[in-house]
Amino acid sequence: MKIKNQHSRAWIASPLVWGLAYEGLPNVPTSLFLFPFSLFLCKLQRVLFVSDPCTLEINGVVFGLTSSDLLFHMGAEEISSSSNLQDRFSRILRHILTQRSYYPLYPPPEEMNVDYENFYPHASLPVTPDLLITPSDLKYFIKDVLGCVCMNPSRLTKGQVGGCYGQVWVQPQACGAERKSPCIAAQVIKI
Repeated sequence: MKIKNQHSRAWIASPLVWGLAYEGLPNVPTSLFLFPFSLFLCKLQRVLFVSDPCTLEINGVVFGLTSSDLLFHMGAEEISSSSNLQDRFSRILRHILTQRSYYPLYPPPEEMNVDYENFYPHASLPVTPDLLITPSDLKYFIKDVLGCVCMNPSRLTKGQVGGCYGQVWVQPQACGAERKSPCIAAQVIKI
């Protein structure tokens, strides 16, 4: 999916819903989805809801987004580290990016519902994203793996206490320029 607008920003409305909001639309609280949509229809017309997982291109920058805790699941299934990479998260992310799948485990854990009939058309990584966001219960991080900035912002809440969230700044490439990685700055902020 491609979106072109000079004033766009990504936002998360809930752990399972990703959207795109344009400047001028105020940050919408998660409780929005508990109210009738007709109250917010004029503002929702500028919001694009996408699938989970999804690959999204905004102004030439490719984002990979998923809410499944694939880092935790893949780490639990790993039985040896034959790779020269000492860092566990980099090794797991390398598997995800080279296998071109948002969920490369088969069979999945029992708590994970995977519809394999629709899995391959919707859960494959068609290209290596510029930014891959994979929230997990594991420790937060930001890493560059195979030219992709990978971010685990952790969870917004952990039980009764605050967790973390991620903030990203992207300087996209000039229009019509040769395709190259954009300049991305990111940070994870503790609540």
